[in-house]
Amino acid sequence: APMPQDKTELQAFLGLLNFYNLFLPQKATIAELLHRLLDKTVAWKWEQREAEVFKKINNLLTSNSVLIQYNETLPLTLTCDASPYGIGAVFSHQLPNGAGAPIAYF
Repeated sequence: APMPQDKTELQAFLGLLNFYNLFLPQKATIAELLHRLLDKTVAWKWEQREAEVFKKINNLLTSNSVLIQYNETLPLTLTCDASPYGIGAVFSHQLPNGAGAPIAYF
C-alpha cells in the first residue's frame, strides 16, 4: 500500500487492517502511533517514525501469518475496492470452513 498522504487515506488503510485483525499479531500495539494521528485535535504530521510503523505493518500484511500459498484445489475469490483516493484488490482462497484466506494484495 502507498503511504497515506492525509488522515482520510490513513483511516482507509487502518480500516483494511481491521479486516485482517485476526491474522495480525500485536497489530493494535504496532499501529497505535498511526491511530493517534486520526485524533481531530492532532495535526497531520507524517515523519520517519510514522513511516517506519507503516512499513512494519505492510510487512505484517505480506507475512506468512496472513498470506497463504496458492492451492489449485481451493476455490478463488477476487475482492476489489476503489475510492477517489486509490484502488485495491485481494486475491483469496475460500477455505473449507467458509473463511477467506488471502493469497496476494494488489
